[in-house]
Amino acid sequence: MTEHYYISLILALLFSLALIISIIDLSIHIIPNELVLAMIALGVLFQLLYFDWKSMMIAMACLLVLMGIFAGLAAILGFSKVGAGDVKLAGAMGLVLGYPYILTAVFVMSAVMLLYCVIGIFIGKLTLVSMFPYAPFLMIGMNLGLLSVFITI
Repeated sequence: MTEHYYISLILALLFSLALIISIIDLSIHIIPNELVLAMIALGVLFQLLYFDWKSMMIAMACLLVLMGIFAGLAAILGFSKVGAGDVKLAGAMGLVLGYPYILTAVFVMSAVMLLYCVIGIFIGKLTLVSMFPYAPFLMIGMNLGLLSVFITI
């Protein structure tokens, strides 16, 4: 089997994990550690098969930076508002994508969440203090970031 087969399999598993994590977070507001660990393992495989060791090291830095940013937000806002699962999932997303693709993911994630919040406030379903699961936004960003890896203009 070729390398492309393995990369396609890894991508299918990553997209599936993203969907499962989103559904679980939406229904019970928990992101299972086992699924985050599976995503990290697949991210390592993806980085090594599609890129190289240097990219893997940069992706590890992205993991640490994103976890630091989300942990900082959690420290400021409180872990009741930004869960530890969100912090770990953001780190896993950083490892899966690496630089520069993580920038696409963070932009898309932020834009989709902003749109959700504006519409939710406008129609009265959200307030300025509403809480909602964050994993779906992270995973939308990650999936579009993964797609941007393969789209060349």
